[in-house]
Amino acid sequence: MLYLVPGGRFLMTQTDTWELQIWDLGFSADMLIKPEALVCMDLRKDVRFVPDAQVTRDGEGLLVFLMSGEVNLPISYFMIS
Repeated sequence: MLYLVPGGRFLMTQTDTWELQIWDLGFSADMLIKPEALVCMDLRKDVRFVPDAQVTRDGEGLLVFLMSGEVNLPISYFMIS
């Protein structure tokens, strides 16, 4: 699964082994993409990534939405450095 966060800077992937990865694609066409993910998070099998995330208003964080059962809960907040 792939999801490009609105704004185009971040790409989120989920692997077959339930790992959520967040990649920084950069904010300029002149930047090189780092060869490793910013974040790698092992998800439990009962928690799945809902392809939805947004950059925070201050531009310093990324709010990722994860779902468990029938309820959508934003349970992870990642700082951008």
